[in-house]
Amino acid sequence: MMPDDFYVTKADDNDADCISEISRKNSRNPWNKTAILQELNNGISSIFIAKRKTETIGFVIMRITDCSEIVEIAVSSKHRKCGAGRALISKCIEGSKCNSICDIILQVRKSNIGALNFYLKCGFEVLGERRNVFDNPAEDGYIMNLGIEA
Repeated sequence: MMPDDFYVTKADDNDADCISEISRKNSRNPWNKTAILQELNNGISSIFIAKRKTETIGFVIMRITDCSEIVEIAVSSKHRKCGAGRALISKCIEGSKCNSICDIILQVRKSNIGALNFYLKCGFEVLGERRNVFDNPAEDGYIMNLGIEA
């Protein structure tokens, strides 16, 4: 599939079911609809979705305070490697710049080599490690940062 046959847009309450379904299928700690709706309406989060035609194929949840934090990103397994993940990261960069934020941080499981490599390819750097930051199962994680020019 061509990387330009999808688009990224801001999510709204009507997207919560699709987001929770992708999260359920792709996360060890999935987000339910209630949590997504709270995130959509908390005043500090932005949720973007990648869509192919009418199908939601991925999402990213980013909180913006003194820095931007990607708290969850997922692309459905059948739509990976088409550029949707990079497009979602690009939307986070754009949103951060609009808020004069210079850093995007995230945490990733040490065992999630695919995600770690993806973030490195997107320009993130490992800042350090956190012990037992993940559960289901308990696992250490890396803290990663992407410095951007606001």
